[in-house]
Formats: sequence, C-alpha cells, structure tokens
Amino acid sequence: MRKTIELIRKRPILLLPLLCVDQVVTCLESLRHLANRKIMFWTMMTRSVTGAIVPTPDAYTWARYRALVLIGPLNWASYFIHILLFVGAFVIRLALFAMQSNANHSIGVALSQ
Repeated sequence: MRKTIELIRKRPILLLPLLCVDQVVTCLESLRHLANRKIMFWTMMTRSVTGAIVPTPDAYTWARYRALVLIGPLNWASYFIHILLFVGAFVIRLALFAMQSNANHSIGVALSQ
C-alpha cells in the first residue's frame, strides 16, 4: 500500500484515466436510472381513447414482467460498458506508466554515459 501511495505521489498523472472513467460511469449510471424509470412508466401506463394516460389494464404483475424484460438487458449492457471503460482506463494507465518509466530509464542511461 505504501508503494502505491508513493507511486501516485510521484506520478499523479496515473490517476487521470481512472478519474475520468469514474466521472463517465457516474453519468452513465444516472442515465441508466432515468431510462429504467421511463421504461417502468411506459410499460405500466397506456393512453385511453380520450388521450389521457391511465394505468395499464393488464394485470400489474404482467406489466412489471414486461418492464423487467426490457430493463434486464439494459442493466447488463450498462455493467458491461462500465467494465470495458475501466479496463481501458487501466490499459491507458499502464501505457502512461511504461512511457514514464522508459523516459526515466533513458534519461538515466544518457546521464551515465
């Protein structure tokens, strides 16, 4: 743990990809939550002949089942995108670390000659 803190203290740029991805994931989570609420409302309500929005005449459990069938894949796709974003952030972080390590190593080699 101390080595990690020391590394981050020396190279704060390594946190940038993770902080950016964390902000993007937070925004995606709020959009997913909003979409889930809209889908629930859409499946539980219908328009009457007069144009008013009224509760679905179907059984309440059937309307919930339809909503869950739509929301389930949306949630899993969202989780998959989160994982891909964090993996991408870690790959970028590794590349940044490798670039900084190579730069430090080449400077050390140049100074020793």
